[in-house]
Amino acid sequence: MKVFGFLLFIFYTIIAPFIQFLFYLAIFLSPRARRFHELRLRADIEIKTLEVPNNNLYWLHGASVGELDQAKALAREIKRREKDCTLLLTWVSDSVTERNLVDSPCDYHYPLPLDGPFSYNLLLRTFRPKKLILFAWDTWAWLIRSAKSSNCQVYLVCATLGDASSRNKGVLSYFTKLIFSWLDAVYPAHSILEKDFLSVLSSKQKSQMKTLGDTRFDAVVQRILNTKPNLQFQDWAKKNRRFQEGKLNLVFASTYPNSELGIIEWLSNTKLKGRISLWIFPHKIKAERLDYIQEKLQSSAWSLNRFSENKPESEIQLMDELGLLAYAYQYASLVYVGGGFQHRIHNVIEPAYFGNPIFTGRKIENSSEALLLESLHGLFRYPSMMELLIDLEQKILNQFDFSKIRLSNKNFVLANTGASQRIYEEIWKHPKV
Repeated sequence: MKVFGFLLFIFYTIIAPFIQFLFYLAIFLSPRARRFHELRLRADIEIKTLEVPNNNLYWLHGASVGELDQAKALAREIKRREKDCTLLLTWVSDSVTERNLVDSPCDYHYPLPLDGPFSYNLLLRTFRPKKLILFAWDTWAWLIRSAKSSNCQVYLVCATLGDASSRNKGVLSYFTKLIFSWLDAVYPAHSILEKDFLSVLSSKQKSQMKTLGDTRFDAVVQRILNTKPNLQFQDWAKKNRRFQEGKLNLVFASTYPNSELGIIEWLSNTKLKGRISLWIFPHKIKAERLDYIQEKLQSSAWSLNRFSENKPESEIQLMDELGLLAYAYQYASLVYVGGGFQHRIHNVIEPAYFGNPIFTGRKIENSSEALLLESLHGLFRYPSMMELLIDLEQKILNQFDFSKIRLSNKNFVLANTGASQRIYEEIWKHPKV
């Protein structure tokens, strides 16, 4: 069966240049593809001018913003242990911006090129990393193969795969087994995920597999304890809570258009007016979406304002500024986390840290922490937004006791911190300090 995996790898290698060619054609048609390409061109130019220190250099890679948070948490631990080391941080998604790199302890930051047999030559030749640490699920075939060919150890940490992953089904499972066979070790994010790796790891890898946790917990707690929102938000939030005294505050986080339509319809019929307030955080802040939500709700009996208008005396607040969501959870009574009705649920660790009961859609398999919170009865998932809102309303009307959930969710987050230390000590085999 390994032969079949190699045949798939050969096929992948043949079509990779063709995919890159199609992407270059898209540059002339898509502004997004053009930005993606320009960022990588600038990165190549800069990398060619670098003189990288010839000391211990480690490469950390995360696909997108969430994985970068995991990488930054481990990077802080590495820098704490080895102050003279050099760290390279890379990513793929164009959702990563300069704002996501402000708090990075790494020395170099670059977007990765499209995967292919020669894509990483410049990075490997310039940086000569001793270890490549991949986070969660991002296992590009030629990224791993190229690193191993350059005598670089490769590890997958905070690892997730999932029962629903296409990589573990049909012919793709043979390709996945081959790619995973090149990894030096795999460390799942939680013990409930170990079963997902049993069919793709070799016997030796299975014996070495350890559940070391998810550094995202460390990142979330560190950020909450060491940063604060701007004074404008702090003042606004206090005034809003005084205005809403005695009411439950519902935070709707990372809402998509379909869920926003459900919220609008529900608000026109709910019996909870006078008992709740709402903060709505759209997943993407676009003027047309904000205008649509405001237009639909202004004709209702609910008072509404945007955060930027600085009018906290409203039942519904439409949040139109980035960077506030993580700080809003401390003021919430109940939280809806978006993504579960689309592709995958968004971050649930932040609301759980503040003890918030969490409501979401059915697609949570990508998130081990969401699955665990569900098993602890701290997270509720539903097949549709309207079913979610109806059940949420019934729980509030029936005075459902959320106090045990709040304590359980908070303790769950605190109990899962420390993954950065465990991963470092396992991979680097250093004693605790």
